[in-house]
Amino acid sequence: MLLRDLDRRKYTTIEDLDKVVDRAKPAVDQYAAENPAWFQNGTDFITKSLGFVDLDFRARHGFAPRTLRSFELLQDQIGKA
Repeated sequence: MLLRDLDRRKYTTIEDLDKVVDRAKPAVDQYAAENPAWFQNGTDFITKSLGFVDLDFRARHGFAPRTLRSFELLQDQIGKA
């Protein structure tokens, strides 16, 4: 699902994804601490990071309502681009 929803024109290298993960790390870490069951696979961290940073990915991916609320609540923890 991650690859299906990823805009491959926007993310052409692993470094592009690394930047998103780094930028979203504070918010993702807090969300993971509060909801460890939602982070069972390595791709869960990448998917949530993209959801925090990339509004287009967020719209395509079909996140659960609880996750969408967390994106809003933790938005102030996202680093600058």
